[in-house]
Amino acid sequence: MLTSLIPLAISLISKTNVPQTLVDLVMDDDEPENVRENVAKQIVNTAEAVFGTRDPESQAITTDAKIKFEKILADKQVAIVQATAEDRANARAAANHALSNGKNWYERAYIYHLATFWSFVATAFIFTILFADINEAQQRYVDIILGFLLGTIVASIIGFFFGNNLANDQKSQLDNIKEKLASPWHKNAKR
Repeated sequence: MLTSLIPLAISLISKTNVPQTLVDLVMDDDEPENVRENVAKQIVNTAEAVFGTRDPESQAITTDAKIKFEKILADKQVAIVQATAEDRANARAAANHALSNGKNWYERAYIYHLATFWSFVATAFIFTILFADINEAQQRYVDIILGFLLGTIVASIIGFFFGNNLANDQKSQLDNIKEKLASPWHKNAKR
């Protein structure tokens, strides 16, 4: 079993000025594990190429090497953020392909059946807790289940069918990175 590179990447991040975009991708627990692992792998491999070691405590990590490492990652961040956005877009395309190319009606409509099921479960639960007497010992469990249903299930269904701002946020984030890299300050910076 492979060990995760995320802790090593976080350790390297703490010793250098890695671009904030990459820090967010590695450290955000809401990001899918494969995305976090891929970004961590990029950081660790770049560190190994520049420093000659993966150990963030190594004496080989000089100030000049840190500057070179940070510049390489700043240049790579556009590609990494683009790859992350494309990964999400590919997942959406796969879902759309499954919807249109299913072998029978059930495969084509599976996502709709799943969304309908969870919508009914959430609605039934909400009406149940509105009109039922809930004792004090069960109140905490009810709150947790309600939070899960509303915060995760219902929000995911709405986000899937009606879209969400994640793609727009990533596009604007990518545009900001490109703008910073194209700025005269970045081109003239002594790195």
